[in-house]
Amino acid sequence: MALDFPAAPTLNQKYPTPAVPGVPTYTWDGQKWTTKSDAIGGTEYVKKAGDYMTGQLTTMSSTPGFFVAKPPGVDNAVFEGAVGVLPDYSDYKARWTLVLGDSSAETGGNTGSHFNINRSNDAGVFIDTPLQISRTSGSSTFFGNLSILKANPYLQLKQTAAGQINQIAGWASTAVRWGIAIGDGTAETGVNNVGNEFAIYRYADNGAYLDAPLIITRTDGKAYVNGAPLGANGVANKAYVDNTPRQQNYQSGTAYTLALSDGGRVLLLDNPAAITLTVPTNAAVAFPVGTQIEIIQWGAGQITVAAPAGGYIYSEGNKRKSYATAAGMTLLKVNNANDWWLGGSITA
Repeated sequence: MALDFPAAPTLNQKYPTPAVPGVPTYTWDGQKWTTKSDAIGGTEYVKKAGDYMTGQLTTMSSTPGFFVAKPPGVDNAVFEGAVGVLPDYSDYKARWTLVLGDSSAETGGNTGSHFNINRSNDAGVFIDTPLQISRTSGSSTFFGNLSILKANPYLQLKQTAAGQINQIAGWASTAVRWGIAIGDGTAETGVNNVGNEFAIYRYADNGAYLDAPLIITRTDGKAYVNGAPLGANGVANKAYVDNTPRQQNYQSGTAYTLALSDGGRVLLLDNPAAITLTVPTNAAVAFPVGTQIEIIQWGAGQITVAAPAGGYIYSEGNKRKSYATAAGMTLLKVNNANDWWLGGSITA
């Protein structure tokens, strides 16, 4: 049967219409008439460029896959999830874009062409890249918060070899500042739960490691604090308490009132004339109960300890004065009612 095809067909026009039994149905693809047997559904081919599908695409093979290629410097393999108006999906607007190789330059050493997941707004305009995976290192970078919503949420950090560190790091700009080691890589002996301790690390402005201010051992759960307690409420370790010399306060006047910083110190009072040491009220200076202050008569001037207003200084025989040059006294706060105890080399 001879076919008389239309001289000026339009895109997707079919011929013959109506269908003729035993004759294939042809479709004009814009360049030529193509046919596919009605026995397999009469579906049309998809053009190599500029076409779209209104149904699902299924690849059936022992090794199914999609392969795309790009010139340098452009996004590659852009798969988009979008919304549009049926039947031709007009007013197409992107929502999510999967980029298998972005436009970052390839300069060798596996740099560039990273994996991205991009998101777009309601108008289909790019917003940002919530997830990027580096082709160089395989590291994943999230540009938003990460939430795990489930019963008993669980985040696992797993060492692949001995000596490695499971670490969560906090960065400022381009350098690390603090690190939390959930297993610091110290050797495990297999006895008494030794090794892989919990630690907090601190780093310098350039990101260089400084030290581990806090370590908690798996063996006994004890916390070890490194460094001196510089603040008023700083935490001191046993070595610091055992080995740090007591601070001194040297005064050369004839009158001195105790300050909060004198708690735990040694007062050296040095003057050839008599010296009055006044204990302030709790309202003026709130020394903690149990505060102990050592007092030494460093010169010839005898020291008299004056009680706080409304308070009392307990001592043997109400003695409140230093005995002689080089005599030592101990002053101890016994309650918050302005009461203290005085002992040592004292006289009336």
